[in-house]
Amino acid sequence: MFSTEIVVTIDQINYGGHVGVDAYLAIVHEARMRWLKLHGLSEVNLGDDIGYLILKASMRYKALSFHGDILIVECTCGNLQKKTVDFYYKVIKRDSGKIAAIGETTHAFFDPKLGRITSPPKEFVDKFIEPV
Repeated sequence: MFSTEIVVTIDQINYGGHVGVDAYLAIVHEARMRWLKLHGLSEVNLGDDIGYLILKASMRYKALSFHGDILIVECTCGNLQKKTVDFYYKVIKRDSGKIAAIGETTHAFFDPKLGRITSPPKEFVDKFIEPV
């Protein structure tokens, strides 16, 4: 599991004065990018110049967050299939420990040279998938 802190910025606040569910998707995206970068990878190169496409994204709102709040985003990865993988997220308000949101994204591995969905690169699997 990976964990990082993200401060809520004003552009993530909606007309209701709190973080919108769409902003939580951006927040978990930032956390996922930090996790990949920590391992020397990126969305466009998960190993062997294979990237990924996001096929599905889901966020479930649990508690309000406000400008300046510090959020702890926990990320895990699993459900590796032949050509897809899921990332799971928990967003926690650091000051109260309350869960603000939970979510999941499904990604397909993509070879841009061939222009098609492909198998996961070994480097990604070795770094992110726990052996069963």
